[in-house]
Amino acid sequence: MIPEGKQIEQILTNSILGHISNNEKKQLEEWTASSPEHQKEAEAYRQIWEKSKKLVYSEEINIKESLAKTKKRIPAFRRKKWIGYLRQAAAVLLLTISFTGLIRYYTENTANEITGCMEVKTAYGMQTSFSLPDGTEVWLNSGSILRYPKSFRNKDTRSIELKGEGYFNVTKDPGRPFIVKTSEIDIKVLGTEFNVTAYDDFRSFTVALEEGKVSILKNTANKNRELLTLNPGEVAEYNRKENKFYHFRENSLEKYTAWKKGMIMFYGDPIETVIHKLEKWYNVEIRLADKNLTRYRFTATFENESLDQVLNLLSISTPLKYETIPAEKKPDHSFSKRVIIISNK
Repeated sequence: MIPEGKQIEQILTNSILGHISNNEKKQLEEWTASSPEHQKEAEAYRQIWEKSKKLVYSEEINIKESLAKTKKRIPAFRRKKWIGYLRQAAAVLLLTISFTGLIRYYTENTANEITGCMEVKTAYGMQTSFSLPDGTEVWLNSGSILRYPKSFRNKDTRSIELKGEGYFNVTKDPGRPFIVKTSEIDIKVLGTEFNVTAYDDFRSFTVALEEGKVSILKNTANKNRELLTLNPGEVAEYNRKENKFYHFRENSLEKYTAWKKGMIMFYGDPIETVIHKLEKWYNVEIRLADKNLTRYRFTATFENESLDQVLNLLSISTPLKYETIPAEKKPDHSFSKRVIIISNK
């Protein structure tokens, strides 16, 4: 039987990497001989591998550029991507409607009786958007939690709590500052658009400002102290280990906000950043087995690809390889996370 879909992708990858078995080699020969389009696709994979070798030695790996042409040249990839996009869009729409409805029903009832605090959570691999009581628009990324009061009436500030990543388009209210509280820093604004990354297990917290102006505050001796102010196009990064802030300008903030459009984007990022984003996006645990990979920086954009597709593309165009340890069933009938081990070729 001639292989198709993910099976042929894996066989092509194994062939390029030199890990192909005799049975896979026979299947690849049959698949290639069955269609001129298949021959073109196999050749496209080989060409991208040859080009990617040059990128490895520069230690600045631009996966985005090296794979873009190949994706466009492979009809099967384009067809599968659009089908996958439509399926994902329908699934996300359905899950968002039902999931958000359940969240709002239960949190509103508990808020009335107990704390008056609302809580919205996003599952791994999902994003959601909603409005706060003051009209502020919020986008919440995978594996994030946002807590906010049911009403901002009779309050001096509009304070909310974030764990994870969120994008905010804040409604202007000069009399009541809008404050995003995280475990390490606070962000104070009046009316603006900005992105906050504040996962508790990330090494750094970042604030990227698109419009308006924000103040970064640090809680010291139970008092908030203003450390710096951001203008549009600027980013503040707080390194938790060093207890130090970095303040810089970015020509494009897209790598900080692309997740709103369902994309994972890297631009000159170290392997640690790549790992953290993939872990949150796909709800897996990724272990780095080879420290030599920390010297490389990665530039890539992934949209609607599965984790296996992302890892395959990375392994073709970079000096890394990976192996997967499947999830295991626990005594309580839940499952552990899949474990991905990344090492050098």
